[in-house]
Parts: sequence; structure tokens; C-alpha cells
Amino acid sequence: MPIPSETYSTMTQLVNAINTKVIPNGMREIDGEELNNVLNGICTFIVNYTVNGNLSVINSSSGSVVTVTKPITIFTGAPTSIAWVDNVQNEYYFVNGTGFDIPSSPYLDQYENTQTVIPLRTAIHIAKATNGAWIQVNNLQGSGSGGSLPSQTGNGGKFLTTNGTSASWGAPHISITSGNFSNATDCPITSAQYNTLSIFFSEYGRFIYEDAGEWTPLVGGGFTITIAGFDSTLGNFHFEVFLKPLTP
Repeated sequence: MPIPSETYSTMTQLVNAINTKVIPNGMREIDGEELNNVLNGICTFIVNYTVNGNLSVINSSSGSVVTVTKPITIFTGAPTSIAWVDNVQNEYYFVNGTGFDIPSSPYLDQYENTQTVIPLRTAIHIAKATNGAWIQVNNLQGSGSGGSLPSQTGNGGKFLTTNGTSASWGAPHISITSGNFSNATDCPITSAQYNTLSIFFSEYGRFIYEDAGEWTPLVGGGFTITIAGFDSTLGNFHFEVFLKPLTP
């Protein structure tokens, strides 16, 4: 089979070529060369634009910006960023085989949150919706396969937790001293924003209890000590704070 002299980058181009050049009831005769070119162009199109065709492996150095052209791309080197355009399937597979998050064009993850990175050591599948948004369609919530982990970079020693909507890294136990208080009684803890607390007061030698009126939650996370006479500025007090679910 000869090398094709025509190639097509979209399905529309392919259909237009067929309808323009291969005319069953036209006034001119279809010659073998013209039909051969169109058929070869179809074969090339199928190889280049099917999802499993022409896998692309990119080993990009730092500082490069990559606009992907293949349906499946494996990154073995992290570029500065990646972007993509509409293709035949309006979908892409990205495999980040590096130890770094790769900045990307925006897409919606399985929690409907906008993401701008392809997480390290992660494979994602995105597709374009009718509203124009690119959406991650693998690891969908409730699919049975589970959601992808949030980035592990900089989160060594932490535990995976969730607020019921999205996963994050956190510590189930926090040691608090008087230096963590913002005033005499208030101790803000951002990581405890979506959790209730169990608090052990070391100087008391026991847990203190919200339902006993010994502390109250702070808006935004943390606690206020309501024990009569307590003042964090009068000494270096110690608390062991344990996070627990919103419901028993």
C-alpha cells in the first residue's frame, strides 16, 4: 500500500474529503489513485486518533511547556506545565510517572473541585462535557474503585482523612502548649476545622469535656478553655488533642 498523500486531523476533515472527492453519482470518474489516497488517509487517521493509537512518552526537562497531541501520554520527566486541545474523542489519558505534581490546564476532579495539576505517580482520564468543562472520569466517587489520593508531597508522616467531601492529609493527634493559644483562653487549630475533639489536659491529669462545660469549639477549628480561672499566659500548659469523627 503506498504512502498516503493526504492526512486528516479531525473527523470533519475526513468526512469532507470523502464527500468532496469520492462522489458515487458525480459527473467525474473516480480514479484508483484518488480513492487510494482517501483510504490511506482513513487508515492513518484511525492509527493517530484512536485512544490506543500511538502512545506518547514525554521525557520533558524543567522549564518546558507541553501541549499534548496524543490521546495517551506518559510523562517520565516533569515539564513546567501541560495543556491540551480538543481532539477526536474529546478525552485524554495522562500518566504522571514522575515524583512531582505537573501543573496543567484546569479540569474538574471526582469531587467537582477544580484541579490544576496532574498528581505525581497518578494516571487520570479526562473528558470534555457538553458544557465545555474537562472532567476527570476515572476514580469517580461511588464507582467502586475509590478516589485518587491527594498529593503526598510535603505530607510525610500524616494520615489520610476526609471531611465527608474531599480527602486530605492530617494528623489525628496534636500536642498543644500555651504558646499555641491566641489569647488567655482561645487555641485555634486549622486542621481540626471539620472535626470534633477529645482533649487531654496534662496538668489536670485527665480529659476535659465539652459537655461538662470545660471547653467549647472555636469557629474555624480549635477550642476555648472555659474552666474557671484558666489563663494560658500564667504558665506553660500542655494539652493532647485527638481528632474524632463528627459522629460516633
